[in-house]
Amino acid sequence: MVLNQKINTEKIDYELSAEKNIAKGQFGYGIMWLFLALLIEILLYLESLKESYFHIFAFVFLIAAVYKFVIAVTKYRNLSDEKS
Repeated sequence: MVLNQKINTEKIDYELSAEKNIAKGQFGYGIMWLFLALLIEILLYLESLKESYFHIFAFVFLIAAVYKFVIAVTKYRNLSDEKS
């Protein structure tokens, strides 16, 4: 009975690696949104367009990138707290 309680309370290695992969995925999505925001801004600069709605799209993508980075950092922080 004590063995079953120990197994249930500790995370198994594949569960930890799955949570680490989720955190890496969130970080990857953050990089994707950041790339899209920078791509829009670079294209606007090179084409010298002045339409403001493209800047709004880039700003929204930048907010999404920051949000995904924050989620990834909190997930990594939670993983390091669980290992300790």
